[in-house]
Amino acid sequence: MNPRKITFLMVAALSLIIGATVSTTAGQQNQSGLKLPKEICREAKAAAAHIAAAELAGQLGAGQDLVLLDIRTQAEYEAGHIAGAIWFPRGFLEFKIQDFVQDPEAVIVVYCLKGCRSSQAVLTLNALGYSNVRDLEGGLAVWINEGFALFNQLGQVQVTELSNASPFEPEQRNSQ
Repeated sequence: MNPRKITFLMVAALSLIIGATVSTTAGQQNQSGLKLPKEICREAKAAAAHIAAAELAGQLGAGQDLVLLDIRTQAEYEAGHIAGAIWFPRGFLEFKIQDFVQDPEAVIVVYCLKGCRSSQAVLTLNALGYSNVRDLEGGLAVWINEGFALFNQLGQVQVTELSNASPFEPEQRNSQ
């Protein structure tokens, strides 16, 4: 089996296993009355500015000057990322971004797997004073589903199956 597929499938399997242990139901609180991660994610997505995958692909293809931040874990990034993306872990944003991006008006696009972590990152960057920050709407999952390429240290990665579970983002389920 191709090493790129093995790496990606290993990360996807780990995400599925871990994700199953942290899934929650929308609109509920835990017994102590605290907000569940899914509610926090929903609020962040509603408040953050977004960019569609096709629009981002067009800007990247045109060579637009922008900072593309992949805020997923290192293992997720190494399994596959958008060409030109810089791995910048979510936990470092508040402490290190100003060393990397000094211009508060720089165009910054942030993404994660499904848009929860990146929406929260957009709000954080806005609070720090960055004024032109957007989240990749739907995250890397939408990027992949719309047929855009991913890359890793071996070159272009072909995604054969994308796990819908993430240990870091609440599951998206249709309520019927």
